[in-house]
Amino acid sequence: MIPVMLHIPKNAGTYIQHVVFKYFVRTKQQPGQYIRKITVEQDNINITAFCNFKTDYWKTDPNMKRHPVSVMRNVNNPRAGWCTLDTFNTYLQNDQLDTLFYVAEPAGMNDMRLTVNQIHKLIDATDDQVINFTILREPFSRQQSLYHYLRGEESTHEPSHDTFTCDTFEQHLISNQLEDSWLVRVLTGDVNMSIDQGLFEQACSYLDVNNFLIGDIQETDQLLDQVLQTCFECVTTTEDRKNPHRNSTKIENKITIEDLDEQTKQKFLEHTYWDRKLWERYCK
Repeated sequence: MIPVMLHIPKNAGTYIQHVVFKYFVRTKQQPGQYIRKITVEQDNINITAFCNFKTDYWKTDPNMKRHPVSVMRNVNNPRAGWCTLDTFNTYLQNDQLDTLFYVAEPAGMNDMRLTVNQIHKLIDATDDQVINFTILREPFSRQQSLYHYLRGEESTHEPSHDTFTCDTFEQHLISNQLEDSWLVRVLTGDVNMSIDQGLFEQACSYLDVNNFLIGDIQETDQLLDQVLQTCFECVTTTEDRKNPHRNSTKIENKITIEDLDEQTKQKFLEHTYWDRKLWERYCK
């Protein structure tokens, strides 16, 4: 079986990718092979694939390029790369790599089902099976983290860096830039429509039909180990989880929802109603 993670921003996705990379280097890399993290993009599809390369052809292949973040930072990171879906398919068909772990990455507000379904096709082509999972997070905590992350230096590599214009998180909560029900939208394709019970149930149905294992962010390590145990018969170690890159943000004046004035609190709860319903459905 091959794990497929649906990556929701600010829900431990970067942490998980850091841990599984070290896990695969420890458990899967053999002499003459090389574990690499490859971004695979085409049209509205954005995939991260953790692969065990069986040959060195990628080192000279002009179609296997440096990762965009490596280019931006002017570094050479052979452990990361970028290619189109066609190039990736060619490597699979020629048995030049084994895929170990897929991540369905956000592509703006594009329908993430396209990416998940494409990953399933890649796995089907290798006669493997899928285990889908994702991490959810209490909406107020996630929005606070997202606001400070996109306003801070840690996100300079992100296309959405510094797009939030409010000077404080409290102002952001009552602005028209506050995100609403992002996951429901990207699992239904309805970017501009008002979210209702029908769209909410449609998003939940996609998660349920595809047998997604879903955990709260506080359960990240336990859920990840459950997935890895199922697929590879061993779990992560303390060393795998040591000094991870969490894509986390230091928040100097962190607040709780109870610190808000009643008007701001109610507006936030109304705006993120379906996000909270989703989290409560699967995590409470």
